[in-house]
Formats: sequence, C-alpha cells, structure tokens
Amino acid sequence: MNKQLTLNFDFPNLSVSLPPDLLSFDLSELSRKYTVELSDAAPLIDAANSFLRELSKGGSFSWSIDLKALGFDCQPAAPPISQLVIFGDSLSDRGNLFGVTSQQFPPSPPYFEGRFANGLIWADYLAPQLGIDSDRISSFAVGGAKTGRENIATTLFGLPESLNLPGVLDQIDTFAATTGAYGADPHALYVVWAGSNDLLNLPPDPQGAIAGIRQAVSNISTAITKLADLGAERVLVPNSIDLGLAPFPRRNGVAAQATQASIGFNQALNQALTALEPALGIDIIEVDLFSITQRIAASPGEFGFTNITDPLIEQPNSSNPDGYFWWDQIHPTTQVHQLAADAFEAAIAQSAPVSNGRTQASPTERLIGNGVGLHHPLVTSPAVNRFAESPLFV
Repeated sequence: MNKQLTLNFDFPNLSVSLPPDLLSFDLSELSRKYTVELSDAAPLIDAANSFLRELSKGGSFSWSIDLKALGFDCQPAAPPISQLVIFGDSLSDRGNLFGVTSQQFPPSPPYFEGRFANGLIWADYLAPQLGIDSDRISSFAVGGAKTGRENIATTLFGLPESLNLPGVLDQIDTFAATTGAYGADPHALYVVWAGSNDLLNLPPDPQGAIAGIRQAVSNISTAITKLADLGAERVLVPNSIDLGLAPFPRRNGVAAQATQASIGFNQALNQALTALEPALGIDIIEVDLFSITQRIAASPGEFGFTNITDPLIEQPNSSNPDGYFWWDQIHPTTQVHQLAADAFEAAIAQSAPVSNGRTQASPTERLIGNGVGLHHPLVTSPAVNRFAESPLFV
C-alpha cells in the first residue's frame, strides 16, 4: 500500500502575509482533513514550518511527506457499509419463518416480533452502530436452517413440509437471483452465520460426527465462494458459540459433547477461512464467539448476567429479566445479541476502518479484548488440538 501523502500548496507571498503561527494552523487543519490526529501530527507540522520559514520569496511548490517514516499508519478509510445482507438460521431470522407461517411461529409474544429472542437481535443492534438504516438490512436467514439445503424446522416444530424451508445454500441462491446483471453490492457487509443446527443434529458415532462437521464447513465455504463470485468483497463469519452452555444440551446430558463439537467445528472453520480469504481475494472477518461465551460463563457478573443456566421464558415473573443469558433452551436473550453486535462491530473495525463517523470504541471491548476478530490463528481451548483424537459422543 502506498504510504506517501503529497500535499500541494500555493502561497504567492508566503514571507509577507503568512506568519509561522498561521502556517501551523493551516497544516493542522490539513492534517485533520486526512484523519491524522493533531497530537500525532506535531512532528509533521514542526518539520513543515521549519522548511517553510526558509522560503523567503514564496511561490508554488509541491511537498511530498513520507508519513510512514514519521511513524504514521496511513490506511485509506474503507467506503461506508451500504447495507447488511444476512444468511443463516434462527439466530439471524428477523421474521422470515414468522412470515411464512402466517405469523404463527415463533409465537409472538412471548417471542419478539417473529424473532427467536425476547427482543431485538444482533442485526437490529449492529445496523445503527454502523450507520445503516433498518431498511438497508436484507435478511435471508430462516429459523431451522442448516448450512446446506436442509431445514429442520418442519421436523422440529411440526411445521408443514409444503413450506419448503431453505437451508443456507438455498438462501444464497435466492439472493443470487435478485442481483441481476450488476452482481452483488461490493460495499455491503455480508454475514454468514450458521452451523448450530448442524452441530446439534450430528450422527451419534464419532466418524459420522466428524464427517458432519466437515460437511458443514464445506457448505459455509461454498456459500462464501458464491458470494465472492457475485461480487461480495467483505464477509463476516462468526464461529460457533459454546453450545455446551445451552440449557438443551445440559438437560439432555450431552453438554460436554456439544462443547467438543463446537470446538471441532470452529477449528475446521478457521482453517478453511484462512485458506479461502487469499484464494478469493476478499476480506473475511471471522468472529470468535466461542471464546466470548466462555468468558461470560467464567465471569457472568462482569457482563451483567445473574443467570446463565436457565431459560428466561420459563421464568415469566423474574425480578431481573435483563440478567438472563438464555431466552429459551437454545436461543440467547436480546442482551446477548447486543454483545454479539458489539463484537461484530469491533471485528469490522479491526479488519478495516469504516468511514461512518464513529470514533468511540465499543463499550464491550473489555469483553472481546484483542481476539474477537480472527486474522487468522484461532485462539481457543487447547482441546482443539485433541479434537481428532477424542470421541464426540459416548
């Protein structure tokens, strides 16, 4: 990347009409224009004024400054994110399943406006944080979707087979049909978040489970490749939360297996994305939700949670509903979705600066630290390295 910034000036009567103080002011304004912090620009301004004072007759000149040599990290701001385009399952469904079931499922209330939560979900929070209007959110996600072309909602919830509910690859095909001759918007942020329904429905034998994980990762890779072929340039891919923390696996005695399945999936996904990003020539932003959920489980009070084991939906008279992590047996509360949105925002900022005017750091940076955006070694439990040698289910 070119680290040189050329500043052109035309001061006809420099020594007569522009004293050093004014020169310093003008250069300070210029530094702000190029998003260089004023405090950091002091060496640049001092050097500029020393040079300009040597010019006694004025005139036109061009001055080239090597900002890298002065210690600046000069990266051009990425264009504003124009819209959110989302593919996935119930964690990202903003009412699609609700709509095709004539607003019958999920029952709302107690679910919130067709979302699988007690309030807004991550996309509802992330869009305004990125300066995106709600009408610029295009969600193809449908509850029950697996990473391929299956959807378990009909079986799991007893919905009619005639609904022909899509998996993630079906959602990609539907999106592709809408792009027309111009292809996908290169300035959009594409989000592919799926895998939970694959992991919670793995075969019971270890080899079958490993094959299922590999297929899920392959499906996600295929989805990203298709998006890149359509013209997408930036894709955000969260990994799996620690599914062993959810009430459903714990109540059914398979929490350890669910955690190990999450670890194996995340390791395989990270390896795939590490290879895929340079091959496709796009920006793939992987978000480590597994580590985040483990940090919350280790110190729930630090993040405002008082109950990380029981579903809030089973406690309608709770005196502290905002303190619950889980909404039902598998879906988190709106408070967790807010944390996820903050993690996504931080990962996007780490990937490339977004010119949306935001300068404040996310309030949940204390949660995510420096490891939320993975580019690219995955930082998780040492159990990752033992995954291939350990049975998923016993």
